[in-house]
Amino acid sequence: MGFGTTTAMTTDRAADGPHGPTTGRLASLDVFRGLTVAGMILVNNGSGPSYAPLRHAKWDGWTPTDLVFPFFLFIVGVSITLALSKRRDDPESRGSALVKVFRRSAVIFLLGLFLSRFPFFRENWREVQDPEYWWRLTARLRIPGVLQRIALCYLVTSLIFLNTRVKGQVVAVAALLGGYWLLMRYVPVPGFGPGDLARGTTSARTSTGSS
Repeated sequence: MGFGTTTAMTTDRAADGPHGPTTGRLASLDVFRGLTVAGMILVNNGSGPSYAPLRHAKWDGWTPTDLVFPFFLFIVGVSITLALSKRRDDPESRGSALVKVFRRSAVIFLLGLFLSRFPFFRENWREVQDPEYWWRLTARLRIPGVLQRIALCYLVTSLIFLNTRVKGQVVAVAALLGGYWLLMRYVPVPGFGPGDLARGTTSARTSTGSS
């Protein structure tokens, strides 16, 4: 599991509680976020030959480590409903929410790209001036990183949430899952053909590509 993060979103609406105004944060979600971050740190720094649960499953099956990234996406999904529920019914608020969604997605994506190279910035000024340097830099960037995937999931999910209701969301989920299944089962993978779900031979990951 690589570096992960979630968006820190709240309802943006203060409510009067027994002890004065509250922030509207969901305490259970904050606790779950903290536990997930702790699990991520443990996985990133505690794996070894004696700790199989702290390593990813090689292909089929799963370990506790494989739950960290889905937990982050679950937190993002809950946060989206807390932050955007009141805004999607107001045209003015909905427009500003869309701007924030695109901006936040871009920031998270760019942070992921930055971290894929940090702290290995050893290029000097002469290397940077070389036109081929930028092509070499692009080749070394890990575009489908953890933060980049979170940014993409956050963007798509927010757009669906802002533009649909329950029925539309059910249709979107069914279309995404069905489309993914069709892709994996029936779209040929170069050199392997369609429907081969063995390790390294699927549309999600091939022996010549990356996950």
